[in-house]
Amino acid sequence: MKTKSCITCAVLFAIALTGQAIPLTNSVPFGEALTWSLHSLRDWHPHLQFEADELIYYRLHSNYFKSVDATNQIPVRYLAFPYSQTFDFQVFDDKGNEVRKTIMGWYYTKETTIPKDCEELALKLVIGSESSPCLRPTDMFAIKKAGTYELEVRMKICVPLTNSMPDIKAMTSWRDIHESTSNPHLANTNWGILTSDPVRVKIIKE
Repeated sequence: MKTKSCITCAVLFAIALTGQAIPLTNSVPFGEALTWSLHSLRDWHPHLQFEADELIYYRLHSNYFKSVDATNQIPVRYLAFPYSQTFDFQVFDDKGNEVRKTIMGWYYTKETTIPKDCEELALKLVIGSESSPCLRPTDMFAIKKAGTYELEVRMKICVPLTNSMPDIKAMTSWRDIHESTSNPHLANTNWGILTSDPVRVKIIKE
């Protein structure tokens, strides 16, 4: 009986842990070379809470630099997918139910594919950091009721690979970018999709 009681307690403890909310987090690793986070126009610090109808920005920050002087920072290169293939968005209500996407939300979360000709993708260089609009939650999700929601976002970029892993040397070598005069950003022809860790923040609907 004692053994059965111990097993029962262990199972209940495991269920309790499983039911615990996943902690909010902003500013997370994006592979080894980059960190990414969400921001608003209020300031450029990563916040854990946003308004449902505000435009949220993302920021990519290079983890490779020699000093705060921009001339000594090491650029991190990648190829950018179209916006409709760059992000995975999910919103959950306070009961953990997923909120349905709007037509715009479905359109802008298409499956990510690498084109046969990588010249269709734009070359990006992160020197220090870069920032661009990410989403307005009420555009992407049918958030109707007032309350607190949770937004989860993952970002995807195209990076050079070696042995199926991101090639950090190729991503941070300025010389490699210019090795080919006809296709300077395709010196490394083996590319793959790199998906970030998720950021999780609160969304407030008034």
